[in-house]
Amino acid sequence: MRPLFVFDISPGYLAAAGMRVVRGRGFSFADRLGAQPVALVNETTARHHWAGRDPIGQRLKSGTTEYAIVGVVNDVRTSGSLDDPPFDAAFFAASQSGLGYLTFIVRSALPLRT
Repeated sequence: MRPLFVFDISPGYLAAAGMRVVRGRGFSFADRLGAQPVALVNETTARHHWAGRDPIGQRLKSGTTEYAIVGVVNDVRTSGSLDDPPFDAAFFAASQSGLGYLTFIVRSALPLRT
């Protein structure tokens, strides 16, 4: 079984990371505690786990919670070599996942200072 990398993200994360939804929808501020738990997966995860089937509406379990997959995002590489194959990734709405950690990306119009 391949490892699944998990990220808790906010609705603005995909745009800040230069990612895009290729199928379904991304997160909104309506995806909060008390709403149906939802998740996004990347294209690699969709191929590995639901080959030939539509991943939208499928379920992904994390701990005791089942998340409905509402979107598929493009593959990106966040570490390693550009020659490495993309990894399996799932994204949960930080406002409803309760996994206890967050992934932050900040995009600025200011130049990088070293």
